[in-house]
Amino acid sequence: AKAIVVAGGVPLPAGIASFGNAPSAAIPALGLITVIGILSGYGFALIGRVCHLTGTSSYREAWKASVGEPSSWIPAWSVTLKTIFAVLAYSMILGETFQSL
Repeated sequence: AKAIVVAGGVPLPAGIASFGNAPSAAIPALGLITVIGILSGYGFALIGRVCHLTGTSSYREAWKASVGEPSSWIPAWSVTLKTIFAVLAYSMILGETFQSL
């Protein structure tokens, strides 16, 4: 969720300005941010609920308890790759920001 807010929120004003100069152009952008936030919150709530129901405390343990041991590497690697891509997105945003200064 933080990756979406930072990577999507920082360039949002420029994106809205390039899409439309009218103030009403912010309405679809705010709608999309709201929908993404709701879906993200729902996903986190589901993960928490599965952890509670399986009596586990991590995403990988919950996967192992509900799906099985052989594929428990999938959530661990997906979280790792998401983190790598988030760091890449942050560095691109910071590079673009500081380049114009």
